[in-house]
Amino acid sequence: MEEKVEEKHFDKVASITHSNAKQFFDALTNVVDINYNILLHFLVSSFEIRTLDSSEISMVHAVFNVNYESPKSDFVVSVSSEALRRIIALGKRSTKPTTLELFTKDNETKIRVIGEAFETELEGSLIDKGLPLPNTSFSNSFALTKKELSNVFKVNGEYLEISYNEKGVNFVVSNDAEKYTLYPSLITSNITKSAKVKVDIKELKRLVKYIKSNQHIIFFYESYEKPIKMLVHFLDGTEINYYLAPIVEE
Repeated sequence: MEEKVEEKHFDKVASITHSNAKQFFDALTNVVDINYNILLHFLVSSFEIRTLDSSEISMVHAVFNVNYESPKSDFVVSVSSEALRRIIALGKRSTKPTTLELFTKDNETKIRVIGEAFETELEGSLIDKGLPLPNTSFSNSFALTKKELSNVFKVNGEYLEISYNEKGVNFVVSNDAEKYTLYPSLITSNITKSAKVKVDIKELKRLVKYIKSNQHIIFFYESYEKPIKMLVHFLDGTEINYYLAPIVEE
């Protein structure tokens, strides 16, 4: 007689619901390229994604504006970016609500995703603790559109140096043979400290790849040895912070 295997019972510990699937998945699209593994933070206070790229050059910190049934303690779950891309492709055309439910049993997890026209489960692995955020304050900030920033990518450069002079914020785009100085059209600026910072253009372009051309990006920087931060607000109230390590020359 065949032995009956008892099905394991998982307990639901948290859930998020977004009223507009397209807005939720549009924001989620902006974080899936950072690494193969994406860390979902089901925190007592909020639902966030914090993920570091494999080279530890860049980091994304997204705080989602959702209807949240929070857990009694923090849970951090690693999921595949490929799996998230498949869900985004299924869900981003809908304006109906989408729900993510987190289930756990011992050290196992399941994430159930319920959309307008689909339902599926994500495999995930529990992580012992969440990814800490960079402990950096910023003296300088300015805002511009993604379209304006894209002028940097049109120049044949490898590096972007951000600084300030009597003409305002300037971008020095360079490679081994050439150098161009661009004066971007800014929406706002708040420069309180003379400072420069240099970053890799390829990494910068990868981080802002999916930001729409008319969206505003707020840059924060402090010094040549500290990371820059870019903040983007989305229509649904989601905030995504992108951190990029500087190139520090000896």
